[in-house]
Amino acid sequence: MRHETPLLNQLSIAFALLGIVLAVASPEITSWSEPWVLAVSIALVGIPHGALDHLIAANVYRQGNALKDHLLFYGWYLLLMFLVAALWVFAPLAGFLLFMAISISHFGQGDIEAFFPGMSYGRSVIASLSRGTLIIGLILSAHPSDSIPIIEQALGGSSAFTVWLTEQASMLRAALIAQFILIQGVVALSWSRDR
Repeated sequence: MRHETPLLNQLSIAFALLGIVLAVASPEITSWSEPWVLAVSIALVGIPHGALDHLIAANVYRQGNALKDHLLFYGWYLLLMFLVAALWVFAPLAGFLLFMAISISHFGQGDIEAFFPGMSYGRSVIASLSRGTLIIGLILSAHPSDSIPIIEQALGGSSAFTVWLTEQASMLRAALIAQFILIQGVVALSWSRDR
């Protein structure tokens, strides 16, 4: 979440990193604390994801705020959803992979510019993909007993990926966190040198 005060951004990052470290180091703590952390987070900030996508798109693509502009955005949005769904029906693995790629891109872009204002496009893409990979990867690997049945149903059965994810969930979580810390650290250092 983006805050105008840099201290709030830093606190957000610190609490997120603390939560990630606790989840990896002591899963038993997170198993009882997750519902409480979620409840407090929703009470404090709500569930804003996606609520302003049409306004962000209007700004990014220099659209107006007229009804036709919103219809254009939602038309493209729904067309993309339809195409992904159609691909998923006829080629489940390809549809799933495209959906994951779109999700990584979408979740990764959220607020990345707020953390590194004026960052170059290339660095922004790298930071966004790192962040999106962390978010989606943790969603898939945090509770494999919950996520694997959903993935298997989406793919039409068990696959080498779901077997691997079941067996390697802890290693994957550690790798996701390590890539995020490394890439974000490199991006932050290069960004601060350019300022």
